[in-house]
Amino acid sequence: MTDNSGSLLNGYVDDRGRVASLPGKESRRILVIDYIASKISNGPFTESEFNDEIKKNISFEDYAIVRRELIDRNAFTRTKDGRSYCRSKRI
Repeated sequence: MTDNSGSLLNGYVDDRGRVASLPGKESRRILVIDYIASKISNGPFTESEFNDEIKKNISFEDYAIVRRELIDRNAFTRTKDGRSYCRSKRI
C-alpha cells in the first residue's frame, strides 16, 4: 500500500487496526476491503472460520457484507457449495 492509501485508511481503521466502517465511496471502499483481505491468511476456511477471520478485523457487526465484498472483488473464492473459502490466485 502506498503512503497515500495508508492515510486514507486512517478514517476507517481504529487504534487496534480493525476497520470501523466501510466507506461509501467506491475507491476508498476498495482500499478498505483490500486492507481487510491483507489481514486474513490464505485459508482454506470453513464459512464459520472465514466469518471469524473477518470479525477479528472489523469492529462493526455486519461481517456478511465484508465477506460478500471479499468474494465479489475476487480477494477470496468459495466453493460452489459455499463450504470452503480460500485466497484467490490473482494473476
